[in-house]
Order: sequence, then C-alpha cells, then structure tokens
Amino acid sequence: MIKGVNRQIVEVNQTECDYFERIIFIVRPEYKGACSSVLKSEADKLSKSAIESIDSMPKTKKNRIIPFIKLLSAAGIGAAAMAVISHL
Repeated sequence: MIKGVNRQIVEVNQTECDYFERIIFIVRPEYKGACSSVLKSEADKLSKSAIESIDSMPKTKKNRIIPFIKLLSAAGIGAAAMAVISHL
C-alpha cells in the first residue's frame, strides 16, 4: 500500500556519517508552502542532532565482548601455566 503520494520531502545527501548516505524528511502538510531555505536549514539542524545522538550511543555488544574474551584467554593461559608448573 502506498500512502502520501502528494507529500513534499526534503532529502539531505551530505550526512557526514559513515552509517547513513542520506536522510529523507517528509514535510508536514501545513508547511508544504514554506520557503525551501527554511525547510533545508531545519532539515540540516535535525539531521546533525540525530547523528550526534547516534554517536553518543553506547558501543555495540561486540565492543563489550572483546574485554570478556581477553579475560577468559588470560585466565586460560594462567591455568595452563599453573598446570605445567604443578607437573614439574
């Protein structure tokens, strides 16, 4: 189902973000007659704010797992070293 065929959009192509190549904003019907420079400046402000909030989000699970793996490997090496020493 396609909705909003007669909608006006503002597309931001320069996101300065590795994750997103573009951001698409759908203009509210009551502002479809607004000046394009006003719409563009509002879209730029909102896109920068959204990207900043994404950058401030916690790191991914992968980055939390790496220290855990390092701890397990260090414990394994320590256990192996103790086993070798106890057999001598």
